[in-house]
Amino acid sequence: MTSKILILGSNGQMGRASMRALTREPDAIDVVALGRELDICDHALVASKLKEIKPDIVLNTAAFTAVDVCEIDPVRAFATNATAVENLANVCSELGSTLIHLSTDYVFGDEASAPIRESAIVAPLNVYGRSKADGERAIKNATSEHLIIRTSWIYGPDAGNFFATIMRLAGGKDKVTIVEDEASCPTLANDLADCLVRVCEHIIAGTATFGTFHVAGSQGVSRLDFARAIMKVRAELGLKTAQVEATTQAAYGAPARRPIDSRLDCTAFLKAYGTLPRGLDACLPSLIGQNSIQQSMKSRTD
Repeated sequence: MTSKILILGSNGQMGRASMRALTREPDAIDVVALGRELDICDHALVASKLKEIKPDIVLNTAAFTAVDVCEIDPVRAFATNATAVENLANVCSELGSTLIHLSTDYVFGDEASAPIRESAIVAPLNVYGRSKADGERAIKNATSEHLIIRTSWIYGPDAGNFFATIMRLAGGKDKVTIVEDEASCPTLANDLADCLVRVCEHIIAGTATFGTFHVAGSQGVSRLDFARAIMKVRAELGLKTAQVEATTQAAYGAPARRPIDSRLDCTAFLKAYGTLPRGLDACLPSLIGQNSIQQSMKSRTD
């Protein structure tokens, strides 16, 4: 019997990675992907589409993730990350669909001791974190058959993440200034997608463990060390590098305050599902190498 998995937010970084990972699976899985054509904030349309598709599993990667913009536009942040998620969870409960929802380390503040376990007190420092925390609560109230996956610092070759930004700056700047008093666990998008596939396999087999889990890269670093690691690999590959200088959150002056240390303890997910994303040391050499090859090929065709 074919199981149907619906990916919401398929135009985003994790939506694309999840679609690639799931479509590598056997024909017994039918993947339906919806991106911008389905506004998650259109509650009636979401309910109608889900009732039409009748998915066994809904993988929600749709979110408003621009952390600093959320501070400026909290109405949009809560509409997308909380109210829309509540509607989605209620529809999933009505249809008997299992909901897998991506959340964030930013639901925690500076009170939590890293590495942070799932049971730690949720005390977000910014609008983005508060909106995601409200979404988590809504899911827990709506349905027991859910998995909330808290992750952190998702990166990959797509634009719009820290890795891609540093790679771009390294090629065009002589110096970059990076915050040093912010640490977490960078998570490769493709690795996280593979973990989500493992979860889907267990759901289909009837062996899933539901609840809230932390799933992040196995190596905790500061933003500063993340940037320096990228430059180190670039140098080893003979690529242009930029000098990395340190600053503080206060001096940098971003609209949203971030946790000082939000490294996640992922022991529970490893025990339940037997896999975790890799650390930076294992991912950066091949990722940067592939990126440089793609840029070289692109420059030749431009």
